[in-house]
Amino acid sequence: MTDAPILSVLISTYRPEGIQRVSAMALPRANGIEYVVSWQEHHDFPVPEEINQRSDIRVTRTESKGLSNNRNNALANARGEFVLIADDDVKYTHAQLQTIIDTFRNNPETDYASFRYSGSEKKTYPDTITDLKKLPNGFYQSSIEIAFRRNLFTNGLQFCTMFGLGALFFKCGEEELLLLRARRLGLKCTFFPITITSHLHQSTGDRISDPGIIYSKGALIALSHPATFIPRVFVNAWRISKTGKLRFSTASGRMLKGAFYALSNKTIRKYALLPI
Repeated sequence: MTDAPILSVLISTYRPEGIQRVSAMALPRANGIEYVVSWQEHHDFPVPEEINQRSDIRVTRTESKGLSNNRNNALANARGEFVLIADDDVKYTHAQLQTIIDTFRNNPETDYASFRYSGSEKKTYPDTITDLKKLPNGFYQSSIEIAFRRNLFTNGLQFCTMFGLGALFFKCGEEELLLLRARRLGLKCTFFPITITSHLHQSTGDRISDPGIIYSKGALIALSHPATFIPRVFVNAWRISKTGKLRFSTASGRMLKGAFYALSNKTIRKYALLPI
């Protein structure tokens, strides 16, 4: 590819079986679109020929650990005017990817866009284009719904490496923390009710039995609402207990542990743009 791409689709994967999943994605070829694959734990495995023969797919190997580091490596290697966060188990059509480009072109004031996906999860979304300066009730985003414009204002957008799969304590929440940072940076963040991909697997954040998931939920509540996080934690713990998945005492205890950890950590506070 000689011309700079318009859209960079950033695919994070790991281990040899991961690059095989990327090969099976059947990524659509289209002018102006590049695919950047960040590959952890590659074990010097060769890149499949189906990928090697395509000039629109670039594979970068990284020795880093953790999903957020993997995504940040993909971001560092992107060349497009716009970037889309992706996984190695989603499906795209040319029309879906072109819609992302068109959305940014038709909404030049938008720096950060959140879309929707179809799949097995029963997520609810706003019915109309929504300014995310104030989040709608019940709104949360998944990584594969995120795209943003690359400019001077979004240079500070990277994932917090203390959150996400492979992190030591906080096992999810990196995408919601990214949106929190974008909003506090004063970026124009907008939700568009447009389906951009399909994904059929369970989200990490739904695995409530994993303590690291609940720690993350508590941390996100505290970082978003540092003055009122304690009653909010108890309300969320009560809601979790009503599902029968965890007892109230367990859920609230874990969320408070995550909340206090996050608020006492200078690196996390700095990322969330809270006073240190």
